[in-house]
Amino acid sequence: MISFEEALKIVLDTSAALPAERMYIADTVGMVLAENIFSKIPMPPFHKSAVDGYALKAAQAESAGVLLTCTGLIQAGETFGKEIKPGECIKIMTGAAVPLSTDSVIMVEDTHQLEDGMVEMLKSVKKGQNICVKGEDIASGQRVLEKGTLISSSHVAVMAASGRKSIKVYGKPEVAILNTGGEIVPVGRKITGNRIYNSNGPML
Repeated sequence: MISFEEALKIVLDTSAALPAERMYIADTVGMVLAENIFSKIPMPPFHKSAVDGYALKAAQAESAGVLLTCTGLIQAGETFGKEIKPGECIKIMTGAAVPLSTDSVIMVEDTHQLEDGMVEMLKSVKKGQNICVKGEDIASGQRVLEKGTLISSSHVAVMAASGRKSIKVYGKPEVAILNTGGEIVPVGRKITGNRIYNSNGPML
C-alpha cells in the first residue's frame, strides 16, 4: 500500500489538462479558467455618485451655510443632459451618473432641504468629494482574472461586471472508485463463506 501523498503525486504526474470548453459564467463555479479575462468596459463606466446627496460645483460651497436651488432628481440608470447653473444643485442617488457641469456630491445627511426648494449646505464641499471616477477600479482592456484561476462566485460577479457572458474553462475530470478486497460481495448477491457485503462502495 502507498501513502495518500504518493498516490496524489502519481495522479498529478500522469494526468493532462482536459480540453477547454465554453460555458455560461454562472455555471463555472468550481471550474478552472482556460483563458485570461479582460474587461470590456471601464469600471465604473462613468463618473458616479458614491452616496445619496446633491451634485454641485464645489466652488459654490466652500463654507457651510450656503443655499442652493435644487433643480430636480437623478436616479441610478438615468441620463441627465441639462446643465447645472451657478447657484443650483441637483439631488442624486447612489450609483447615478454625475452631471458634467458638477464636480462634487454632498451627502444628504450634510444638508437641510427648505420648503421653497432651496437646500442648505451644512458643511463645506471639496472638489471630487463622494464621486467614483470613471475607470478608477478597472480600466477598459485591463486583465481582471488570470488563466488557471479556480473560479468562485465572486469571480463570476467580476466577469459579469466586465461584460463577459461566457468563458472558456477546462473540463472537469471524471472520478471512478474501484472497490478492492477478496472478502466483499456486491449487495444483492448471495454471501458465501466468510465474506461481507460491500457497504463502503455504495456509501462513497
